[in-house]
Formats: sequence, C-alpha cells, structure tokens
Amino acid sequence: MGILNKVENAYLTILRIVALTGATLALIFAVGLGVSAASKLIDPEPKDTPSALITTQDYPKLDAFIIQNRPETHTQEKAENLKILEDKIKNSDLDASAMNISKYYMGVFEGSNLDHNTVRDLIVKGANIFPEETKNAYFKSLNEFSAELLNKIAEQKALVTAAQTAGQDVNTSSGFIDIDSAIKWHFDRFSAMVEENKAEIEQRQQNYASAKASGTQELYIAAGSFGAFLLVVFIFIIIKIERNLRGISVIHSSTGL
Repeated sequence: MGILNKVENAYLTILRIVALTGATLALIFAVGLGVSAASKLIDPEPKDTPSALITTQDYPKLDAFIIQNRPETHTQEKAENLKILEDKIKNSDLDASAMNISKYYMGVFEGSNLDHNTVRDLIVKGANIFPEETKNAYFKSLNEFSAELLNKIAEQKALVTAAQTAGQDVNTSSGFIDIDSAIKWHFDRFSAMVEENKAEIEQRQQNYASAKASGTQELYIAAGSFGAFLLVVFIFIIIKIERNLRGISVIHSSTGL
C-alpha cells in the first residue's frame, strides 16, 4: 500500500508540474495573442486621399519636362499690362497659376495677349476629372510649376526673337518650351501620381481589412487559450484539494482519529 501511495504521489506531482506549466504557457499565449489582436483591432482605418499622399517634393517640375521633351513656354510683358493682370488676380493657387501662364506667354511673345480668365477656365475644365480634394493639390502643384516658367521668360524670348529674325518656326528651336506641351505634361504626370496613390490607398485598405480579420481571429484564439488556462488552473486546484485531503487522511490514520 505504501508503494502505491508513493507511485500515486509521484503521478500527482508530475500532473501538478504539467498543470502549472500548461497554465503558465496558456496564460502567456493568451496575453500575447490578446495584445496582438487588440493592436490590430484598434488600428484606425486609413482615410488618406490620393492627393494627400502627394507632397510638394513630388510635384512635377519644369526641369523634368525640359529634359524629357522639347520645351516651349511664355511670359513677360509690358509692365503696365502685368500690373493690371496682378490687380485682377485673386490670391489663390488656381488664379496664380493662370496669371503665371498669362505672364509667361505675353512675356515671351512680345505684343501678344492671353487673358488669364481664359487660362483659368481651361485649367478648371481640365481639373474637373479630379475629385474636389484632389483639385486643390493639382492647383497648388500647377502654381509651383507655372512659377518656374517665369524664370525662363528671358531665355525663351531670346529664342523667339532669334527664330523670327532667321524666319524660322520657333517650335523647331532647341530648348524652346511650348506652353501647351508643358502644361499637358504636368497634367499627365500629376494624374499618373494620383492613380498610383489610388492603388496604394486600396492596398492599405485591403491590408487594414485583413488585419482586422486576423485580429478578430486572434482574439478568439486568445479567449480560447485563456479558457484553457482557467481549466488547467481548475484542475490544479482539484489536485491541490485532493493532496490536502490525502494529507488529512494520513494524519487521521496515524492518530487513530
């Protein structure tokens, strides 16, 4: 009988160790998985718009157009006409872009006239393909791009004068910036960036949905692990009670109570 008790006690000890180890591992697993699930579930949904991902450093630059294409441009003009233009223009990226393009054209082609309101209407018409939040970014980008044109007025005017003197078409002059081509190039580049950002946003949203689904699954698994932990703890308590009762039984047997 003594040997059986020793064997039984040994088994109970082993079971106790296994129960403690299992409970500890289940608790660690449940906590770790719970934290992981919580971080995924509380992560805010991405709400970026395509234009929000476009920074000023990303805006299409005039120098890039000149490198990739045969340029053309415009602006400068008589001081009094420029002053009239500036007085009429509102202080906004859209209106500033229209003014820059008008000033450039009139500066390069002396004696010409390009009404900024006409330019403004054309810009707005082209930008209508963009959603409202993207239009503002486009106007800002075009404002910076068109402002770069103003720095090219003197050299472009010299090309026009040289071509006229030689009786040649200025469009064939090396280094000439055609304003229509430049604005179209900028529009195409900006549109391409918007489309690229749309794809990136869609990918972010897919990743978000996947993380949410994964987080929910992990939360269920964590709950199951915690349940296993409670079960093992309950088993351990039963073992503990049984050992205590066994100790009391031995005491009673030895005392004759």
